[in-house]
Amino acid sequence: LTPIYSEYDSQGNFVKAYSNLATAFEGATSGNTIKPQKTLTEKVAPTLPADKTIILDMNNQTLTLSGVSLTNNGNLQIAGEGSLINTKSNTIKNNGTLSIEEGITVTGVTTYVSGATGAESTIDNYGNLTLNGGTIIAKSADAIFNESTGKVTINDGTIEANKAILRNFGTASTEEDPSVKILGGTL
Repeated sequence: LTPIYSEYDSQGNFVKAYSNLATAFEGATSGNTIKPQKTLTEKVAPTLPADKTIILDMNNQTLTLSGVSLTNNGNLQIAGEGSLINTKSNTIKNNGTLSIEEGITVTGVTTYVSGATGAESTIDNYGNLTLNGGTIIAKSADAIFNESTGKVTINDGTIEANKAILRNFGTASTEEDPSVKILGGTL
């Protein structure tokens, strides 16, 4: 198998090759890193299971999600240098814990439909989203749609949007623990 995605353990040793991100998320050992080995277009929806912690190191590559969303149900860190792009739905649907690091660009180019929900945002967040750097771009809709169960922390990074930078419907919020914390970055 020519590696399209490669799995590495915590010491950086090669573990296994995968043909798409969906099988890499399913097959990788929790705690390991997955790296795309070239610029790719994914047509199979990748979903990280709830019981896994994975680093997706973009490895200076661009991953285009063609009509599918990357769904995170586990603990996912997107790091390295690179881009995730979607043309038809959310780029990322987060149900777990997601952190986006410096060097990452996440772009949504979905067409805005008046009255629609988070289905067209770049990131549709039901879980815990932390932006530690990088750039979130929404070409024609919302950048981040924070659903009723979502929490967002923005420590750094840049968010650009045609519509809302962050649309918040988070209800899991108190004065001590708000559903949205903006501590830095450029909005």
